[in-house]
Formats: sequence, structure tokens, C-alpha cells
Amino acid sequence: MGEVNAYSLESTPTDPAKPSENLKQWLRSHVEAHVKVCFAAYAILALLEIKISGLGISAVDALDILRTGFRVKLCDQASGFEWETMVELESEQKKIRNVVYKNL
Repeated sequence: MGEVNAYSLESTPTDPAKPSENLKQWLRSHVEAHVKVCFAAYAILALLEIKISGLGISAVDALDILRTGFRVKLCDQASGFEWETMVELESEQKKIRNVVYKNL
């Protein structure tokens, strides 16, 4: 987990007449959206953890390994031909991709 910045915990307004200067201006809808995004991210991370459990690495480590892979897509506008592939720079990336996309 990341560190909590002490600055972000301050909630005293500098000038109550100028709400734009308040350090905490959270709308309820923004807080609810943030919680939903966090829940979705955690659910995806948990699903990844389940899918790669046989590889002996954690989901967080898998994301770090996958960070250097990339997708190449070539399109010929004249003929409409498209070609796409994934480029793995490490052997672990291919193992993770094969396990995650096995049923897709």
C-alpha cells in the first residue's frame, strides 16, 4: 500500500468564504465513484490472483512483470487489412498471458 500524505489529511479551510481553497472538497458522488473504482480494481486483482495461483507468483508481481509487454497493431488503410499481436519481453509474460486468457 502507498503512504498517506500528511498534507492530504489536513481539512482546515484557509478561508471559509473561498471554498476553492479548502483542502477537502469532496462531493458525495465523487466519493461513491471512488469507492466503486477501488472495489472494481480489488475485484480484478483478486480474480487475477485466482487465475495465476498455479504459477507461484502474486497478482501484484504479475502486474509488475506484465508492465513491460506491449501490443502491436498494424493497419493498412488502403486495403483495410489489420494485424495485431502481443509482444512479450520476458518468458513469464507469456506464461501469465496464456493462463489468464486460456478461457477467452
